[in-house]
Amino acid sequence: MRIKKSLLIVVVLTVIAACQKNDDIRPIDPQDTDTIVVAESVPALFSVNENEQVRFAPGNLQYVEGVWRFAEKQTDFLPFYDAEHCDLFTWSTTNTLWGLDTSTYASDYEFSFVDWGTIPQVVDTYGEGWRVLDAIEWDYLLNERLVNGQAGEGHSWIATSIDGQYGVLLYPDGFVQQESHDAGVIPDSCVFLPAMGYRLGDEIQNRGNHVGYYWSASTTYCPPGAVSLQFRETDGSTTIGIYADGRYYGSAVRLVRDN
Repeated sequence: MRIKKSLLIVVVLTVIAACQKNDDIRPIDPQDTDTIVVAESVPALFSVNENEQVRFAPGNLQYVEGVWRFAEKQTDFLPFYDAEHCDLFTWSTTNTLWGLDTSTYASDYEFSFVDWGTIPQVVDTYGEGWRVLDAIEWDYLLNERLVNGQAGEGHSWIATSIDGQYGVLLYPDGFVQQESHDAGVIPDSCVFLPAMGYRLGDEIQNRGNHVGYYWSASTTYCPPGAVSLQFRETDGSTTIGIYADGRYYGSAVRLVRDN
């Protein structure tokens, strides 16, 4: 697989993407609101700068019928979006709290950021201290962090498919690849970011199309935007980078906790 690395923070004000939908996905049961994984974190450390490390939540953030939870498995995502089932969130502000909004008007998001890690139910269920990475931390994690003395694709991360689901696999600090590792299985202590597409209004775009958007805590102000980790596979080639987009793009949220 060829990888095109574009890990500088780039301002991109428009996104052109095919609006294809694919029902052949691996969903969890959105009605199963009792399935709440009370897990502290993925039990491994990931450096986000030269002096600080974080642990990742065991799954992406989900909102299901009034319940905030982490996905049961790292590969899981909801098969559809509606007002009671969401895992692609617009920018969370004092006006658009937690990003459940469907507005595509930029002015609705011109308010102070409120981190998803402070959702009361998340704190009650999983404890305090959760947050999203900022753009510089995402960039360091992917592009500068050394794993066994080397950085970047093939060392700190790879683009791959796990259990039929495409995404980005993050290796923890000090990870040693085992010769007996089974392809398509998440190695112990690794983090998998599934490609879930993005949401525009009440429509999910590119859900089964090898496209992933993950929010950071960073913003742009001219015009107002927010920064996310984005990756996309086209014809066997994956492009991954840190980009700025409209705050009304619904993106995945993977929380971390400082070590």
